[in-house]
Amino acid sequence: MKHIKHIAIYIVFLMPIILFTSCDEDDDGTTTNEQLTAVLLDDFSVGLGEEVVIDFSESIIPGNASGNFVLTYQNGPAPIITSDGNRYELGRSVLQTPDKEETFSFTPQVNGQYDFLLELTSGNTFSNDRVVVTVSGIVELNNSMLANLDELIDITPFDNTVIDYQVNEMLILDSKTLTINNGVHIAFGENAGIIIDNGGELTNIDERNESGLVKFSGDNWKGILVKSGNLKLINSGCIISGAGGSAFEGYQAATITVDQGNIEFDNSVFENSSGINLNLLENAFVTGQGIYSNTFDQHDAIHSSFFNINLIRGNTFSDAEAVVTLNGQGETSLSTNDNAFNIAAGNTNYHFTNGVSLGKPISLLFEEGKNLTMDENTGLVLTAGGTISGKSANSSIISGVNGTGWKGILSGGSLALENVHIDNAGSAAHSVTGNDIQSALYVNNNSSFTNVEINNSGGYGFYSANNSFPNLSTVTFSNCAQEALILPIDFVDAAVSSSVTFTNEITSIPAILLKARASNSSAPEITIPDLNDDNFYRIDQNLDLSVGFTQTLIVEEGVNIKFDNGSSLTIGNRLATDFRGTEANPIIFEATDLSAGWGGVFLNTMANVAHSIDYLNISGGGNVMFTGATEQGNIVVKDTQTSSSNINFDFTNCTFTDSKGWGVVLEISDRQYDFLAAENANTFLNNATGDFLDRNN
Repeated sequence: MKHIKHIAIYIVFLMPIILFTSCDEDDDGTTTNEQLTAVLLDDFSVGLGEEVVIDFSESIIPGNASGNFVLTYQNGPAPIITSDGNRYELGRSVLQTPDKEETFSFTPQVNGQYDFLLELTSGNTFSNDRVVVTVSGIVELNNSMLANLDELIDITPFDNTVIDYQVNEMLILDSKTLTINNGVHIAFGENAGIIIDNGGELTNIDERNESGLVKFSGDNWKGILVKSGNLKLINSGCIISGAGGSAFEGYQAATITVDQGNIEFDNSVFENSSGINLNLLENAFVTGQGIYSNTFDQHDAIHSSFFNINLIRGNTFSDAEAVVTLNGQGETSLSTNDNAFNIAAGNTNYHFTNGVSLGKPISLLFEEGKNLTMDENTGLVLTAGGTISGKSANSSIISGVNGTGWKGILSGGSLALENVHIDNAGSAAHSVTGNDIQSALYVNNNSSFTNVEINNSGGYGFYSANNSFPNLSTVTFSNCAQEALILPIDFVDAAVSSSVTFTNEITSIPAILLKARASNSSAPEITIPDLNDDNFYRIDQNLDLSVGFTQTLIVEEGVNIKFDNGSSLTIGNRLATDFRGTEANPIIFEATDLSAGWGGVFLNTMANVAHSIDYLNISGGGNVMFTGATEQGNIVVKDTQTSSSNINFDFTNCTFTDSKGWGVVLEISDRQYDFLAAENANTFLNNATGDFLDRNN
């Protein structure tokens, strides 16, 4: 039988049965005509720790009859344990007696309503009565009481909103273990708290039940300090409210501080905190299942040595910008749902051995000169996007360990990079994409890169999935194994400015792969800028600029686009063209593989849409028959209106060579344009079918 100690109060739980035999006679020995009646006190209330006495002396047994009294504990907090150690469960008799002057007493340790039933029998007759005793109160808990306690019970069962214990001083667990039952609510006064020292331990009952979480509350109380010992609040967890209002001497203000010792902490909630939620110092070790499934409410949520990071996982942060600060040395893997990581100054560079998958928007913040290395073929997956940033004076580097390749960064949400170098990424595809695309950066949403270098990617530099937009400022791509950028054609001008540079020791690799626009809504003016230094674009599909493109396609001087076999460029009838080549820097459209060729340009025209094409060198086209055309060529010009007298276009100083069909095909009624005229200064050479076909003639 277990005795529960509590502030020098022993809780009693009733259940005896009362047997009473009684009869009333007049002085002359004659029996009265009174009726058999069981009588208890009226319902009453007492404070927690006050003695309760159940008295049934007013009961009536007529005449000289004998009677039996049975008192049963019907309902209430169970069980009752009396001061002499007797234990009484619900529904069991606590007293049976023939003596109506006998009483039952106990001292309650638990708040609630205690319901007793008195049953009186005499012969074939019986009577009963009930009494409900309401017990309420709060225990004033201090160190003197604590000396006699090993366990705190739930004084108000099944309701942790009601305070069970009030603490107005610093409780010291010195070489002592204190176990807290589920549902216990401890309230702390200002500057009160708990200190665990010399191997002491604070723990809870490791099981879930209907009693609810342990709760610690107060208004600006200090919190819990583990100077040397253990803190283990697991499985059922706890609620910690209003802590961290002031610091323990020699420490930062925090809800929980562990200086030396072990912590295992899960399924808990921090509310209305001040300071740091959880401060784990250099000699604090996360043990067991770790720190997980907790809810932190502070921006400065967790401070921990880096070697604990594997066991800080799956937590939730009320502040979307919350930071987990990791300090220390060593190499470890990371798998977590935490919001943010601060790779802080004064510590070693960090190394992730097993790839990282973060389920919430995160911030990975590098202090100046701090770097991160990744194991070979591992990756960083930001499911909801986030920010990765270093310091402008000395950019941080994320790279494969010892120069090996790693997968790179996959971002499902918006991604912002600043003052960061990404080296040796793109070695393998991320499995979660469901494709085999290798890229140093693979982004499913809009992104912003400032002062970023992407070096030696094993695949693409930046892959714009779902036609997401990258805002690039002072970005360098060097020595990517495939294109540095994959972009929708209408994003190119906004994304690529003079501050974006491309260098590649392998000159046959394009700088940008152009893709079709995702939406068919009305498009802005499209400009394809020159990439300088012999860098060029590639198109690997039929790039159709028909539906939704209503302004002008501008191609700047010096632009070089290579087309894969079977690819082509279709220009819609509402899209004007302005190709601005010069003699020194002509525009070049050519085949990736001259022997295979490409489809060519299909130029649809209509009234009042102008086309001005100057110094375009186009070669190797004409291996595709465009829908609606009758011939193949480097360029096929087709009128989409029955009346085309207002069509205005000029091709001057252009070179049409090595077509798989005609150099130029003109399919326009009522409008003639002589590509061969001397004044147009066009050049035709080595076109398979012929130089110029005018379908009007």
